[in-house]
Amino acid sequence: MKVTVRRGNETHEYEEEKRTRASEFLKRSGAAFSMPCGGMGRCLNCRVTIIGGLSEPADIEKKALGDELLQKGVRLACYTFIEGDCEIVLGEENDVIMSDFETSGTSRPGVLRGGAESVGFAADIGTTTVCGYLYDLKTGEMLSKRAGKNAQGTFGSDVISRIEASLGGNREALCKCVCDQLGDMVFSMCRELKIETKRVKKAVLTGNTAMLYLLTGKDISSISKAPFESETLFGGEYKWNIGIQALRFCEEIYLPKCMGAYVGADITCSSLATDLDRKSGRILMADIGTNGEIVLKHDGKMISCSTAAGPAFEGSGLSCGVTAKEGAISIVKTDGKNISFETIGGAEPLGFCGSGIIDAVAALLDLGMIDETGRIEDDFIIEKDGEDNVRMCGFLISQKDIRAIQMGKAAIRAGIETLLQKEDLKAEDIDEVLIAGGFGSFINVKSACRIGMIPPAFENSAKAVGNAAAKGAAEILLSDENRTRAICIAEKTKVTDLTGDPVFTDLYIENMMFC
Repeated sequence: MKVTVRRGNETHEYEEEKRTRASEFLKRSGAAFSMPCGGMGRCLNCRVTIIGGLSEPADIEKKALGDELLQKGVRLACYTFIEGDCEIVLGEENDVIMSDFETSGTSRPGVLRGGAESVGFAADIGTTTVCGYLYDLKTGEMLSKRAGKNAQGTFGSDVISRIEASLGGNREALCKCVCDQLGDMVFSMCRELKIETKRVKKAVLTGNTAMLYLLTGKDISSISKAPFESETLFGGEYKWNIGIQALRFCEEIYLPKCMGAYVGADITCSSLATDLDRKSGRILMADIGTNGEIVLKHDGKMISCSTAAGPAFEGSGLSCGVTAKEGAISIVKTDGKNISFETIGGAEPLGFCGSGIIDAVAALLDLGMIDETGRIEDDFIIEKDGEDNVRMCGFLISQKDIRAIQMGKAAIRAGIETLLQKEDLKAEDIDEVLIAGGFGSFINVKSACRIGMIPPAFENSAKAVGNAAAKGAAEILLSDENRTRAICIAEKTKVTDLTGDPVFTDLYIENMMFC
């Protein structure tokens, strides 16, 4: 059987010997395609256009998609089997990804590390997105950058799904797809700059601990079960090629040191980039996304924790959710009576991305359409498929969607308050609040406070710093001094394990309510 995969102007052809599930084929092909539940058939968000020799639509597809979409060739990859020649059409990768970072501050490259012709590659491998940058190692100038959704998304939208996939026999596949993605970034940037890849002499690749395990193809079992202690925290040079063809001429590939099993090298790099190790006062940095990592600096010490917020803040797993792409509702406003909204690119609305859904829930609260427990008020209930929904900006937000936001925001708020409580501090005591990461850079702080994701005291002191992890990786790439600083930051920061922590558990339950 011949399977043709098209995305924009690119076409790839594959041979399949036997009947296979479309989701499994997409995983093996390495095509960037989001399956939030990792192909388990639970989320029903794996919509893809397939035309040709296919199995008949399953009942669940008929219910989820309807006749109109099915007639257009839209199917659920988890429930569709390839039985003959077919063509798969994937959408363009047009997601809006925060690849920029705050350039102010005192962190600057020290003694530059490369020769006149040397180029360096820095990358932040996020759970949801991957950002890569090329630098001139002599001047420290950024030459080019690329960003895209993490290609491992076919194995699940969150860390847990990918850990399970790795343990389930997909370790090599997970490694290959992200290595290929990084390699494609390097090749693409080198073509743009008209330079050969052999000039790329050094690389720094950061990410959370699980992402570095999956990148290097290491056995991830140590962080998959109690006591969740990582066999390695990385923090070393890798002379060997980890599977990234474009980096085969590198003299070294460096992976920064992680703080712990679930507070990774990305937070080490973010702490470096925001000068947490040098600043005085009481500072809290939160990287909010699929995972929420929090670092508190005060009295000369640093403590950190990690909490699983889930994929809802990335627009995944929601009946009304989409990733941050053209047409995604990113801003919702209300004056208490009227509602207005904006979409990315001003395009026709497709659904809510992460920042939009937080605004939307805040608006539902302000308008009295949901109560403080998150329950949709009776006068606003719209029932569909046996579930309660409420209409906002022309889309139905289900009760299940609201619960997903509640669980995610409760986890972030409880993580923040746990660190504060353990250090005998209140939110009002914090001098500066830094919101790092792609999603965190787009959220409306007022809406985040309204739904109780962050304490109200942070509303006027919080500021976005962009992709601080990428900035930190670049600073390590460019300076031995910053590499040493990053190691010191990782080693001096005390990681607080929230697993089974009674303080965190109580605060999590308490913060399930909307303020």
